Amino acid sequence: DTKEGWMAQKNDGTRRYHYIRDTMALCRGLGFYTGDLVPNVPSAPRDNEDCAACFKKLRLEQRRAAR
Repeated sequence: DTKEGWMAQKNDGTRRYHYIRDTMALCRGLGFYTGDLVPNVPSAPRDNEDCAACFKKLRLEQRRAAR
C-alpha cells in the first residue's frame, strides 16, 4: 500500500490534486486523505490541476536529496 504520492481522484471540495505523504498534503492544504495515490514520476511536468505548492516542495526535496 502506497503512503506517498499524488491523489488519484479529487474530493468534492478539492480543486487541485495534492501530493500526499502519510495522509497529509505537502502544502498542508489538505489533511487526512485516505484515498488511492499515484506514485510520483520525477521527470513529469506539473499538470495544471496539480497543486503548485505541493509540486514546488516535492521538487525542492528531490533536488536536496540528489546532492
